[in-house]
Amino acid sequence: MAGSLVLAAASAAIGAVSVSVIEPAERPHCDARALPVVDLHGSALDQAAARAIPSIIRLDTDASRPSTVGSGIVLTADGLILTSSHVLPARTRTTGPDPLVATFADGRTVPLTIVGTDPVTDVAVVRAEHVSGLSPITLGSSTALRVGQTVAAVGSPLGLESSVTRGVISALHRAVPLLVDSNGRTTVLDTIQTDAATTFGSSGGALIDTNGRLVGLNSLIALPGVGFALPVDPVMRIANELISSGTAAHAWLGVQVKTTSSGTRGAVVIATSPRSPAAAAGLYPGTVITNIDGRVITNAETLVAAIMSKAPGDIVATGYVDSAGTRRTLDTVLDSDLTTRAATDTPGNPPGISALGQGMSRRQPPWSA
Repeated sequence: MAGSLVLAAASAAIGAVSVSVIEPAERPHCDARALPVVDLHGSALDQAAARAIPSIIRLDTDASRPSTVGSGIVLTADGLILTSSHVLPARTRTTGPDPLVATFADGRTVPLTIVGTDPVTDVAVVRAEHVSGLSPITLGSSTALRVGQTVAAVGSPLGLESSVTRGVISALHRAVPLLVDSNGRTTVLDTIQTDAATTFGSSGGALIDTNGRLVGLNSLIALPGVGFALPVDPVMRIANELISSGTAAHAWLGVQVKTTSSGTRGAVVIATSPRSPAAAAGLYPGTVITNIDGRVITNAETLVAAIMSKAPGDIVATGYVDSAGTRRTLDTVLDSDLTTRAATDTPGNPPGISALGQGMSRRQPPWSA
């Protein structure tokens, strides 16, 4: 695919790297209110970093191999820590035989246990054992972010703890495919693109605003200056579900789609699941979905990312062109994949759709949303 990017998960864990092809030409879009412009000259960045650094850990997944390192973010004073799912070795996510160790900003090292992981959204929560008095990160919000806003990445790139790099938000709602497992299943993440420098070991670290508040979870890199973070609001919804139950639900519309090849730009429905929100709304094969809650849908991947950014039970305004060519908009109540999808069906990539190599897709698959 001309102009495609090779995308890597930004952790240094051996075997945790995956690559995918992404579309680079989507239009950044945000209809939230703008934040006031803040100049970081002087001490503003120093102060933001000083507030955030005590809340950031280095996460080692194998003490005998210094290359297996990522980052994490302290959520609670008693040791709950947010990180990226791909930072954790796959066998550790379920069986837990490998030692996990947190190194805090003050130099303390503490063993970690797994609370829950969600590879579909690349979110995980771990717990530091027998600790108290930690410094939780201050949570911001991703709803009011804007393109050009100054941010900073804080983490442990290449194992270098408490590293801070400055950048801006380059784009919002960037749809980024991510390989979920060794079976070739792929999802599409709704991300914040930033030029704040990140590299292997940065995954699980914080993207902060000029007040030191968490606005994103650093997760992926494509090239130097092209990194991707997961917006904090949906990340915290998933994290809270993992903390409370060990599992997480994802929004489900009930369609398989592919990118339109001509005519109306969007995602054309090729199959609709029975008794799904899409079926109830009349989104049958041949329908072209063009926007979700005012967010322009340019292709199949952007539709999957838009749905994945929502929660089960959310009501979304779905804009579409029906088979007769009439433009319509209707409200659709999204369902939960935990109750409506087979356990082997990953949102984004349905069973039977394979990826080439390390997630590099050289054909246009149907996507599930």
